[in-house]
Amino acid sequence: EPGTNQEISMTVTNMYKVRFPMFARMDFNGKGSSEVAKFLRINTAYLNDRSGVYTVPWNFAKWIIDEEGKVVHFHKPPENPMSFKKEIVAMLS
Repeated sequence: EPGTNQEISMTVTNMYKVRFPMFARMDFNGKGSSEVAKFLRINTAYLNDRSGVYTVPWNFAKWIIDEEGKVVHFHKPPENPMSFKKEIVAMLS
């Protein structure tokens, strides 16, 4: 996403009416990866096999994390979050 963290926040707030807390912009792949990104990539079966850890494909990848901090599911960027709403609701019950 181009822009500073403040510009990105203003854009998503104004255009998409985002009202939830967001992480600051961070690198997910490569040597500059944030600790959060490293954790998610290493603990996501889809991105991790015996040959190594793969890169996160594009923006808007989504992870479901349980209350113990375990990666439960990874959803690819094009997946609509509403398609896994039931999964989230079930975890919150």
